[in-house]
This record gives sequence, C-alpha cells and structure tokens, in this order.
Amino acid sequence: MNKNILVVGTLIFVLMSAIGFSGCIQSDNNANNIGNKVQIINWYNGTYVAVDDLLSNGFVYDEQAKLYIVNGTAKNNADRQIKKVIIHVKYYDIDNNLLWEDSLLENGIPPGETWQFWSFYTKDQEYFEIVHHVEFDISGQLME
Repeated sequence: MNKNILVVGTLIFVLMSAIGFSGCIQSDNNANNIGNKVQIINWYNGTYVAVDDLLSNGFVYDEQAKLYIVNGTAKNNADRQIKKVIIHVKYYDIDNNLLWEDSLLENGIPPGETWQFWSFYTKDQEYFEIVHHVEFDISGQLME
C-alpha cells in the first residue's frame, strides 16, 4: 500500500513539474523584441501655460496650467535598423494608478541613431489635476 502511494505521489510530482516548467523553455518569439535595444538617453517633463510658456518643472497642478509636456531623446542601440518602435508614455497618480497612456510611433531608425519624442497631456483630459509621474515602456520590431 505504501509503495503504491509513493509511486502515485512520484507520478503526480513528475507531471506537475512537467506542467509547471513547460513555460520556462525559451523560444525565439522575442527575437524582434526591441525593448532592450532602445535606450531613453534623457527626458524631461514640465507644466506649461502654453507650448512655449513654462510654468514649472515637473507635474504641478495650477489653475494657470494648460498642459504637461514630456519630451526626450531615444537611441537605437541595436546592430540593425528598427522597422518600428513605440514608446509608451504612461501617466500615473501618486498611488501608482495608471491615468492615461500615450503611444509614440517612429519608423525606420538606423543603428546608432537618436530621435526626439514628445507627449502632451492637456488640461481638458481626465485626471489632469492628479498626474504625479510617468513611466516608459518600449515595444516594436527590428528589420529582418
């Protein structure tokens, strides 16, 4: 009886291990993932009364504020051209709740090249008064 329990227990363990570790096999599906091939070299955010009229550095809600601008420079660190890249600028409140996401598309970036990106969050958008910080995600595809 104990021998049967041991055999069944071992069989269950082997099956569970096979199922549990089946997702650990690395595939080539991420061969064109460029998240680690694009570097955001620098970025800045400010609060503006108008596009050329800075009210304050950072996100500062004020009655005069009309928009927040996030701009920066990104670089293709891959050894080949980027077919397309999307920089996702994610705006969060102080409790880290996602308020809005802006997706910025660029195409045909040669190796080693840099480019500028701009994101605008205007006062007429929902949650303008509680924007606290941004985070970036990068997706896209390299040329074959």
